[in-house]
Amino acid sequence: MTDKMREEFETAVALEAKEPVLAVYLSRRDDTYSTSTLHFAWWAWKASHAALLKKQVKEQEEFLDHLADFEHEDTLHD
Repeated sequence: MTDKMREEFETAVALEAKEPVLAVYLSRRDDTYSTSTLHFAWWAWKASHAALLKKQVKEQEEFLDHLADFEHEDTLHD
């Protein structure tokens, strides 16, 4: 995942937590956060993002297929 995505995640956590110990809570080594709860939340954030992207790609493909149907009909009427 991108640095921007991790920054968005950590900002969301910071806004929700509203705690002064947040810097310690958000500390991590490599890709693992200091608490299993936060590490699991990061995994869920990434999984959700991937699912949304997959859904968006599918919807775009369906839309393009739908447009292709109209293009075919237009050529039949010319």
